[in-house]
Amino acid sequence: AASGDSAGPGLQWRWLRPSAVGALNTTFAYNVLPGPAWDGRGLTVAMDGGIVATWGRFRAQIDPTFFASENASFDLAPNGLTGTGTFRDARFPKEIDFPQRFGAGTYSRLDPGNTTLSLDLSPVLVGLSSAAQSWGPAREFPLVLSANSGGFRNAFLATKAPLDLWLVRLHGRLIGGTLEPSGEATPVPNPLRWATGVALTLMPRGMDGLEIGGSRFVSAFSESGIPSLANVRRLFSRGLRATLNTSTDDNISTENQLASVWFRWAVPRTATEFYGEYYREDYSLDLRWFLQYPDDLATYVLGLQHVCDLGDGRLRALRFEIVNGELSSSNKRQRASDPYTGRTMLDDPYPPYLHYKVLYGHTNHGLLLGSPEAYGGAAVRAGWDDYDSRGRTSFTFERQLRFDWLPGTPSGVTPHPDVIVSLRAERFRFVGDREFGVTVMPMLDLNRDLHAGQDRFNLAAAFSMRGFR
Repeated sequence: AASGDSAGPGLQWRWLRPSAVGALNTTFAYNVLPGPAWDGRGLTVAMDGGIVATWGRFRAQIDPTFFASENASFDLAPNGLTGTGTFRDARFPKEIDFPQRFGAGTYSRLDPGNTTLSLDLSPVLVGLSSAAQSWGPAREFPLVLSANSGGFRNAFLATKAPLDLWLVRLHGRLIGGTLEPSGEATPVPNPLRWATGVALTLMPRGMDGLEIGGSRFVSAFSESGIPSLANVRRLFSRGLRATLNTSTDDNISTENQLASVWFRWAVPRTATEFYGEYYREDYSLDLRWFLQYPDDLATYVLGLQHVCDLGDGRLRALRFEIVNGELSSSNKRQRASDPYTGRTMLDDPYPPYLHYKVLYGHTNHGLLLGSPEAYGGAAVRAGWDDYDSRGRTSFTFERQLRFDWLPGTPSGVTPHPDVIVSLRAERFRFVGDREFGVTVMPMLDLNRDLHAGQDRFNLAAAFSMRGFR
């Protein structure tokens, strides 16, 4: 919702309702709410607001976000580096831009936020955007693109509404944009990456409520970070061949490619939906290898949701979702010695979102474009949401396996898995044209950084306001 004024019959504009969020972590960093803000230890504040204007077929929404995190110190998992290198990722500090901590002091950034410029060319939209995107059916753990990191700068071509092709209805989006590093990333000559992606959803005729979809995403380093038409065409190359190292091959070793297929079925008259997504990092070596090892470099999500009518305008949604990005046996050793590839870099297991030549992985500004829980780990969330005319109340139980090994673990030593168990309680309330929200999330990190019995309690909390002008 927005409020404001207009200027004549041609140009229409209004103010977007501003919002502010304050988040707190007592012991270690944990992102309480998704978005470009990084919630370090201590207090983090974020604010956004702006304007939206339309003029004929043109629409402009300017909605930047500013955040600042106290970023107090906390114990980091050892990664084999010293100095500022200790802030980098625990397992792959030189091969992914996913810091444990963003520097030693206050961390702040101005992000373009949910800013979009679009032109309506019905039945499609074209434009420029930095808005957050969530691809696939998952509510809790989207695998290819999620709201976890906010958005990134991109040009897009998208259907305005599903296109009726008689046998199916088709909904799609094609993007090309620029991914940027954080200040903690491994230095490289050209730190920008171009990125292209496509997502398609098919709704078959005669099968009400069924959606079948897929997506593909490609990124690589470049001097400008701006994708070319040739880079866009890479989205439509074949996906099972594993020929390597030439510009004409399907698999180019200097690119990070990933893809997923999914389904969602909202069963008619049952108020229940089931969904799942299967995600692959890079290519199968060939069809034979895929049939042998379907879990090789793969991740999956399964979920369901059921809505109950409680009467008097009240609804309750029961939900359950699980993601598994743990490393298969083929990731850990067998691929390293496979004669098809010659890729010796897999002497250590590689999780999703990481590529041995695209050193920053599937990230933007140091945050994962997908779901952090899928980064070589696993998680489950189960909860319910109560809706009424006054707002929403939610309770969610979560168990998250962060990781189960670190570099340099002595041979024969079994690390104790680092697991977070938490309970999230949320209340969002409408007061006039304003919205207030409170999130409280006590959590226990068992065997933090794989140290047996090193358990840490963290209280994560957030308070949000929207429309407070």
